[in-house]
Amino acid sequence: MDPAKRIGSFSGSLVNLVFIMILSKVYTMLALVLTRWVQTPVVQTPVVLTPVVLTPVVLTPVVQTPVVQTPVVLTPVVQTPVVQTPVVRTPVVLTPVVQTPVVLTPVVQTPVVQTPVVQTPVVLTPVVQTPVVQTPVVRTPVVLTPVVQTPVVRTPVVRTPVVRTLWSRLLWSGLLWS
Repeated sequence: MDPAKRIGSFSGSLVNLVFIMILSKVYTMLALVLTRWVQTPVVQTPVVLTPVVLTPVVLTPVVQTPVVQTPVVLTPVVQTPVVQTPVVRTPVVLTPVVQTPVVLTPVVQTPVVQTPVVQTPVVLTPVVQTPVVQTPVVRTPVVLTPVVQTPVVRTPVVRTPVVRTLWSRLLWSGLLWS
């Protein structure tokens, strides 16, 4: 590379560096001016504290009534064996117990009354198993038809003698090539 080109490139890059550094100072000053916050005077208002009067809440015990549970009777499923017939078993369906929560209803200067929880028992219903019935497969016979082969008849190739002309004799003899 020519020395004059190197000097010109180096001096141009130095001028760009100085220009960028000056612009960074200008941008910093501009950012400080634009982000200056205006301070407003703070007015303090007195806080008045009022005393809180607490009223006691009296809880009375609640007598729980016992839940009557009825026994669940499960009847066994009778399986009859069937040859090559799979049995599909369906699961027992459980219905969940719905519980209603205790609701506390406080009344001003009166005791809190609790309402009892009513529980309903789980009822299990037996599931009846139905056997899978296998239907017989009907097989239709396959009829095979014989393939008739026809014999290939070969026809003899008859060679006819080639009649050479003067042009082909000259071409094959090599006189035209040389």
